[in-house]
Amino acid sequence: MSVIVPLETAPDAVKDLVARVATEPIVFTRGDQPVATLWASTSEAPDSAQPKRRQLGLLKGWLTVIEEDDEHLKDFKEYMP
Repeated sequence: MSVIVPLETAPDAVKDLVARVATEPIVFTRGDQPVATLWASTSEAPDSAQPKRRQLGLLKGWLTVIEEDDEHLKDFKEYMP
């Protein structure tokens, strides 16, 4: 279960919130809408909060080379091995 804290009251309750986040997530709200969730650094955040691993090849086929042209590469010669 999460603790729900309006943003307006959060600055006054920081010490209490830090103590409580060790046992349960803290959800900050603006009005009735959740705007942020705080988890303890040792707890597991839900999958949606975990960074997703990038997959190679997702944009394969999005670039079409219209003309083979090595002439422009001479401008980048100093950067190439």
